[in-house]
This record gives sequence, structure tokens and C-alpha cells, in this order.
Amino acid sequence: MDTADFEWVMWFSTFRDHILFALSGHVIFAKICSMLAPQHRSLVYMGYGILAVLVSMGWTFTTLILSHCVLLYSISLVKLRWLCFLAGLTILSTFKMEPFISWQV
Repeated sequence: MDTADFEWVMWFSTFRDHILFALSGHVIFAKICSMLAPQHRSLVYMGYGILAVLVSMGWTFTTLILSHCVLLYSISLVKLRWLCFLAGLTILSTFKMEPFISWQV
């Protein structure tokens, strides 16, 4: 296993039980949405993404991710690139701070 690649280590150590769910769900939802309702594909992908994070990480981390998304979206409405960049870096740094690290377990 490549220990230098953080994402590889995370998926194959922490989320080993959820890999099949995540990959098969991605393929199945993509096919179903493409055939039945391509106009609602983004909503179904959003629902699947939230469900995948909820199953693999729990309520607290799902709430953290959703709050980060809402915050970044709200800041992007201001349309100042430097503010969006600064907010993005700040939000990324929160993933390595307490108490957020303890929520990722």
C-alpha cells in the first residue's frame, strides 16, 4: 500500500467496509439517472454523496461538510475571488484542527 497517498490510505484502512457501497452506488446511480431522468442527475448525485458521507463518517461529519458547503456558497455570492480563496483555505485547515479531527473517526 502506498502510504504517501493520503486518500489511498484513508479508503483502504478506515473505509474498507464502505468501498463496495461507494463505488457500486456511483456506477448504479449514474446509469439509472442517465436513463430515467438526466435533468435531475445533479440532485440524485447530491443525495448519493450525502448518503455516502453519512454512512461512512456519521452525522457529525456530514453536518460539518454541509455547513462548509453552505458557508462557501454564501461567500461565493459576494463574488470576490480573494475572499473565496481565503475562505476555502480556512475551511481546509479546519479538517486538521480539534474538535474536527475527533469527528472524523
